[in-house]
Amino acid sequence: KEEAGQAISAAREKGYGSVGELWRRARVTTAALKVLADADAFGSLGLDRREAMWAIRALGHNGGETAQGLPLFAAADTRHPPSMAAPVADNEPKVTLPVESDGEAVANDYTTLRLSLKNHPLTLLRGVMDGVGVTRNETLVECANGAAVTVAGLVLVRQRPGSANGVIFVTLEDDTGVANVIVWPDAFARFRKIVLSARLLRIDGTLQREGIVTHVIAKRIIDMSDHLDALGTGAAVGSTETARPKRLAPANPRRHPRDNHIRIASRDFH
Repeated sequence: KEEAGQAISAAREKGYGSVGELWRRARVTTAALKVLADADAFGSLGLDRREAMWAIRALGHNGGETAQGLPLFAAADTRHPPSMAAPVADNEPKVTLPVESDGEAVANDYTTLRLSLKNHPLTLLRGVMDGVGVTRNETLVECANGAAVTVAGLVLVRQRPGSANGVIFVTLEDDTGVANVIVWPDAFARFRKIVLSARLLRIDGTLQREGIVTHVIAKRIIDMSDHLDALGTGAAVGSTETARPKRLAPANPRRHPRDNHIRIASRDFH
């Protein structure tokens, strides 16, 4: 919450030496700290997502608990510089936690932030995409008009303008750029559920170029969202293991991880 962020900023002074010190000085709840840990916000303290969460677990069992009941620790923070011995709450034995895989890190970033600066999901799935002949979006400008192509990417936009006579426009993003896909009404009728719900789409179709505008006319539409889910399990990229996946999108299947950027232009999608 905004007030928690303001409290952390106000108490920062010359910086925090540990999660426990931040908790005591800013007097925010452990629940607020967990939100920050989930978002991988403690890197400046040398802690990754799991290490930060481990440190928060040592502070209190109640998500609403603050450090207001720990005046001795607060006084110790005031009297001793960070280079001296830390209060007892920060002196837990060192543990070695499992390191997040690249896929888990990206999945967790998308779950909390709706984006990731570590990797694009399609970078991690590039071997899978190459295996089914997917063309990188950046190279579509080099393809001949009328060429058969296969593209894939995260669904950024689905829209059906009222003036388009039932035509649906889908924008797919891979790690190299975007592909603009046209889904004619007959194709939509065959693949309606996939078009409306998939978060990662593969499109087999025909490239159409008019001047500088390039589209792919969809002939076959395949839902590849299970590969996104597999990234969050820590399984090897390309593995068929999808048990207990971490979804990269909210529970509502019509909303993409980048749901803040989705525009639905027709009530027919509801």
